[in-house]
Amino acid sequence: MDDENELLGPPDDPEIEKNRVLSIFGKILSNEPVQQLTAIDVQNVELAIEKIQLHLSRQTALTEEDILNVKNLNFFSPRPQESTETLPGTSNSRIDEPEELEELDYNESLSDWSESQRSAEELAEEDELNFVENGLNDVKIESEIEETAYFPAIPPETAENAWEILKNLQILKEKAIKTEEEEDIIYLSSDSESEDAEAERDDFLQKSNVSQANFIKHLSKDRAHLKMKKLSKMPPVDSAKFDLTYPLGVTFDTKSDSWYITNQPYFCEGDGFKGESKIVKIYAGCDKKIAKFEDIKDSKIQNPSAITVYKEGSQIAVLCSDNSKRPSIRLIDLKNSSHKASTFCSYKDRKIDFSHPARGLARTIGGNLITMDRPPPEEQDPRLRVFRVDDDRRKTAVSDETFVLSGTSLPSFIATSGDTVVITDLGKQQTVILIRLDDSKWKDVKIEIIRVISATGINLSAEHILNTQYFTYVAGAQIDQNGNVIIADAKNHHFKLFEPSLGFIHRVSTDFPVPYVSSFHVNHRGECLILSIRDTQKVHFARLSSTNRLEPHIKSGAGKRQGVTNPLSSKRLRISD
Repeated sequence: MDDENELLGPPDDPEIEKNRVLSIFGKILSNEPVQQLTAIDVQNVELAIEKIQLHLSRQTALTEEDILNVKNLNFFSPRPQESTETLPGTSNSRIDEPEELEELDYNESLSDWSESQRSAEELAEEDELNFVENGLNDVKIESEIEETAYFPAIPPETAENAWEILKNLQILKEKAIKTEEEEDIIYLSSDSESEDAEAERDDFLQKSNVSQANFIKHLSKDRAHLKMKKLSKMPPVDSAKFDLTYPLGVTFDTKSDSWYITNQPYFCEGDGFKGESKIVKIYAGCDKKIAKFEDIKDSKIQNPSAITVYKEGSQIAVLCSDNSKRPSIRLIDLKNSSHKASTFCSYKDRKIDFSHPARGLARTIGGNLITMDRPPPEEQDPRLRVFRVDDDRRKTAVSDETFVLSGTSLPSFIATSGDTVVITDLGKQQTVILIRLDDSKWKDVKIEIIRVISATGINLSAEHILNTQYFTYVAGAQIDQNGNVIIADAKNHHFKLFEPSLGFIHRVSTDFPVPYVSSFHVNHRGECLILSIRDTQKVHFARLSSTNRLEPHIKSGAGKRQGVTNPLSSKRLRISD
């Protein structure tokens, strides 16, 4: 009996679990076929890879805030209660609340933090001690099916090939077919079957909120680092010609093969407001009969700040909100040449209490729309809002589910794929939040915090932060179809790549200076549109590629915005009441 068949028995012993995982690793690395793959095998291999990446990055040790958030089981409940129990190695003192939200701007930075924070050397020494103590020891975990699984110890030579294992495992999972007769056994399909499965998968992606981007498909064993290369084939977008003043949101619709960008007016001292509220469409296809550029304007589109595809090829959703108390979500008809806008929900519907400044917009796994709003800080913390249209024969109404984002101050960007949600908080703590949200059953919406990365207590220079999980000024984010995440650092002019559990992998290399990013989006072809609110050139195009090493960071020459004093302050965009 060969080694693989010996490992197909029940996981009664942790040593068997360990050997089974190592056997799968070996076959993947040697390009040998894996004849049978159980569901628990997939789970254990993923857990082992996660541990490898955590070990390699050496940047993902839990912070005190992480521990507190995990301890506080009601962190994302509609009525969160803060834990008062002191945890080992932590104190029960609260983090100082940020200053008045209206005064926060993209100019906030790490320089405003307390002088009493720990030094980089102290943090590095603490991380080293944690990894030495925990090392590669076996860690017992409880699986969702109430069976016991084990985290096997990983030899160093396997850790070096973590990226290749991760990519090959995802390929195996995509080709896996689960039979009805043996629900726990997964058989690998043939090449002809995989083509049919790929077509079905593409159709599923079109109809769901699952991202159509795939960040790591460009990587290989010899070129295992993600890179963005300047894309020259796209026509340059003259910001002055197209009157782009303050673009905050971007998305891509596959069926129309077009980018859609939101644009807001901004206040310039001495000149008043410049620019106009509109959506700019950029056609990326080859049909010469279709205009490359088009402005979409409607009286209902005022101060658009975020955008997402609501129905592929049919509708895009736009969040319209400034710092007044009149936000709305509008739907733009893509099939009609006039692109008429309709209302999905607005401040006028008192039942949903949508009457505070809002930021960020995405589509959930249940097909609903998700955003974040900010009541006055003295009244309540920011909130995560999920809106659903209830259709019946008599009328159309909107219902909502609301979850308080306890501990946040300025949540501004949100990305989704499946039940995965990533939120970036631009407050002084510079926080990234990973949660699971399942609203496929509206009467039983489930939400769970997975991980929080916060810069609280971190006192590093911009140069040292480049290759860590932290940010100087976090901006937009995107999730790919495998759950990997790219997040922009606006002030430090770079992108970071994270694996699905938000473990830091590496900084994304570029062959161009990254602008002061507000938002970005990667489409199914790996093309990336990057928006900047500070640079003269507001729109930049790139393409995902790969490199054999982490390339040096290219510093940006972006300076301060001309004439804009505080574009996110209470004075901003009060055009009319």
